[in-house]
Amino acid sequence: MKQKLSSLLVLATFFLIGLVQGVGFTTIPSASNFLTSSSGFSFNPEQYGALFLPMFVGAIFASFFGGTVAKRIGIKSVFSIGQIFNIISMLFFAIASLYLKEISISFPLFMILMLCVGLGFGAVLTSLNSFAFFFFPKRPKTALTALHSCLGIGTAIGPLAFAYFLKHGVWWYDPIWIGTLYFLLLLAALVGFPNPHQLIVEKKANSKKMPIASPILWSFIAIALLYGICETTFGNWGPIFLHQGKHLMPASADFALSLFWGIITLGRIATVFLSFVVPARYLYCSMPPIILIGLILLYPFVSESWLFLSFAIAGLGCSAMLPLSIGFAQERFTSIAPLISGVMIGTYMLGFGLASQGVGLIYKFLHISFSTLFASLSGPVILLFLLCVFVTYEEKARR
Repeated sequence: MKQKLSSLLVLATFFLIGLVQGVGFTTIPSASNFLTSSSGFSFNPEQYGALFLPMFVGAIFASFFGGTVAKRIGIKSVFSIGQIFNIISMLFFAIASLYLKEISISFPLFMILMLCVGLGFGAVLTSLNSFAFFFFPKRPKTALTALHSCLGIGTAIGPLAFAYFLKHGVWWYDPIWIGTLYFLLLLAALVGFPNPHQLIVEKKANSKKMPIASPILWSFIAIALLYGICETTFGNWGPIFLHQGKHLMPASADFALSLFWGIITLGRIATVFLSFVVPARYLYCSMPPIILIGLILLYPFVSESWLFLSFAIAGLGCSAMLPLSIGFAQERFTSIAPLISGVMIGTYMLGFGLASQGVGLIYKFLHISFSTLFASLSGPVILLFLLCVFVTYEEKARR
């Protein structure tokens, strides 16, 4: 009984870490208006945009190298390092309150803290994905989807928490309470989590090194990259497209974005339950066509309700793509699961960065409308579907 309770506490800690990671990751975006306002840090748009570059670099670096390091020092050690970076990021955010009107000091502080946010996110999420495979070896894809559902719930809590503290004039309490949770969860993980240097090694595994020549590996990498581009195009540029291309009011465009992210989280939760009755490969291969339906609905209709529906459908299609991709990839390359997890997260973040920066550059220099840019997204979505069919068919044939 005592051992069972201890196991439940460990699993509760695991999912709670995912939730708090989502809260922390959205802390700075949640404070965007405050950071750029005269009552806040008075950053100009260029300064605010520059803050995310070190975050992308840090997340990609930690993701790509986190899996390799895990094979040497263990998954829990990688998690601990990432969590320490998370704590440092919140510490710097709290310290920045002392230099509210001194941009020459506050801006470098924010650049450092955003680097720490990226390093923490990449290392922690890479290790959590690996722990999902370790804790739930029989249903890793379901566990990963549940973990990413918690992450999604956390991203919804982040803006609400900062808004609450800002409303009461104590915004610096936000990084303090998040940093405290990071610290307590780090202690809980140090006590309760194992520290495997590798996961379950199959008898049939030929090598513990990255199979660079494997077409399946590159297919999974392409899936993560394409998905990162698709999700970010909707998430970062959707409101601008709806406002400029479809002439929606800004409030309506923002609501469509909230609907998109909300359905992503609800879709992940639904996938957790559906995976018990529907084979995961069918759910997986259905995601890109659903995204494509959402894209198609953007064009024949211009009413708000249809546009809201299109973003909701696109969110449903995006919902379980990333966790299921990581799950299938880790199952296919079991002996190097932490390394695969890191590569997938790093590639996803690379797609995130390419879309967040690339769409703006294409619009600015090539003068291509957002309507055309969104229509062209159908190509990557179709390729995404073909790759999903390929990797799941190969997995079924292999068995």
